[in-house]
Amino acid sequence: SPILTGQDLISLLQIPPSPQIGKILAALQLARAEGKISTREDAIDFAKSLT
Repeated sequence: SPILTGQDLISLLQIPPSPQIGKILAALQLARAEGKISTREDAIDFAKSLT
């Protein structure tokens, strides 16, 4: 299951629904698979670093 959803990103990062959401979600999935993030807090920080 995803660590964050698109709706989470829209709410947390205050960004509108857009293709950017999909790109961030894909980057989060990859970072999680690579062991770079493991918690929701890690994921939020990582997502913020991408915007």
